[in-house]
Amino acid sequence: LNEVSKRKAAAIEKLRQSAAAVNRAKMAESDEGKGKGGNVVKAGFLNKSKPEAKAVPFWKRWYEKTIGPQSMLWVVGPIAKNYVIFIGCSVFFHYKGDLLALPPPV
Repeated sequence: LNEVSKRKAAAIEKLRQSAAAVNRAKMAESDEGKGKGGNVVKAGFLNKSKPEAKAVPFWKRWYEKTIGPQSMLWVVGPIAKNYVIFIGCSVFFHYKGDLLALPPPV
C-alpha cells in the first residue's frame, strides 16, 4: 500500500511538471505573437459617450404602454380571456342555471 501511494505521488508530480512546462510554452508562444501591437483593444473604448436620446412624447409612451402591439393588453389579454369566460360561465350557471333546465314533462 505504501509503495502504491509513492508511485501515485510521483505520477502526480510528473503530471504537474509537464503541465507547467506546457503552460510556459504557451505563454512564450503568445508573447512572441504579439509583436509591436501588444494592445488589441484601444484604451478607453468603454468610456465613449452615447448619443442623447430624444424625449419620447407622452402620447407615444401612453400608446405603447396601453394599446400598442407590445402592451400588457395584447400580452395578457389572450391568457386572461380564458379565465374571464370560465368565471363568467360559472357565475351564470350558479345564479341562472334554472334557465337552462328542461321543461317539466307534460
